[in-house]
Amino acid sequence: MGYHGRFLGQKALGQTNCAEELAQGVFEAKSLIFCLTNGRTGTRSLTSLFDCVPHVHAAHEEKPSFHLLMRWVQRNPALARDFWLFAKIPAISDHPQPVHVDTSHVFGKGFLEPLLDLGARPKLIILTRNTRLIAKSMLALNDFPAAPSARSSGTFHQATLSFTGCPNPTAFPTTSFAIGTP
Repeated sequence: MGYHGRFLGQKALGQTNCAEELAQGVFEAKSLIFCLTNGRTGTRSLTSLFDCVPHVHAAHEEKPSFHLLMRWVQRNPALARDFWLFAKIPAISDHPQPVHVDTSHVFGKGFLEPLLDLGARPKLIILTRNTRLIAKSMLALNDFPAAPSARSSGTFHQATLSFTGCPNPTAFPTTSFAIGTP
């Protein structure tokens, strides 16, 4: 059974209220930090830097992974809410550190808004990198983020190369910051 079936089962068993209570507890107890960025912008290196900071749990595309549901979430945003409640937030709560940093570039492709709707106010790191350098890095890895037919033709899927944007910039803490790479 995939994530979606598991989420439906948990909802049918009446576990939504417990999951929402856990989420609120995590939002109060932990500082959540996520990245808004394209792939190939240095998120793995950023995770390595945060690994050196005491009291921080730093993760790069840690399970449960955003990328497993990204395409589904883009078609059905309610699925992202269930992913947060029944998979990601419980995993975050399992770590004792008061700061959780997740540098997955997939976060901004459909998971930010549902997290905000649940009441979280994460801090955001916005990483940028020259688009040509991103493309060169992807080409060197033979990594083409698109449908299988586009992979073989070498065309990029533009929607995958950028995050979906910020719906309401005033919803974020004033301590958010950005890091840019030339």
